[in-house]
Amino acid sequence: MKATTLCRSDLHYFSHYHDSDIHIKEPLSQWHECAGIIAHTGLTSSPSTGQKLAIKLLSRNSPEALQLPGKWVHKHPDTLSYAEGALLKPLAVAVHAVRKAAAKLGKSYVIIIGAGAIGLLCAAVAKSVGYG
Repeated sequence: MKATTLCRSDLHYFSHYHDSDIHIKEPLSQWHECAGIIAHTGLTSSPSTGQKLAIKLLSRNSPEALQLPGKWVHKHPDTLSYAEGALLKPLAVAVHAVRKAAAKLGKSYVIIIGAGAIGLLCAAVAKSVGYG
């Protein structure tokens, strides 16, 4: 693991050991929006050892070593830093939100409530597609 973000749900897990109906037991690790590099692959050849990845985790794991199914890892360009790679999952959420809103609104302005990572990324995505 090379980089990770801190999500709103992580704060809930840390302070209350749950977020909605998901309950967490100690030891507690966040790391579900992260980027790293493959040290070893199992039976499949893709992605390959040494490949930079953005990682989508549905459970909490140790940041030192992860064993994951291939569908949870996504290649990202070498031109991205690991910190930028860790933001790919929140960016995907923002792109989805703006697309979904655009289909319903059809307006030239959008209001985004929230100034966390996803809210800020929603603002950037909305601006990049022409919202004022």
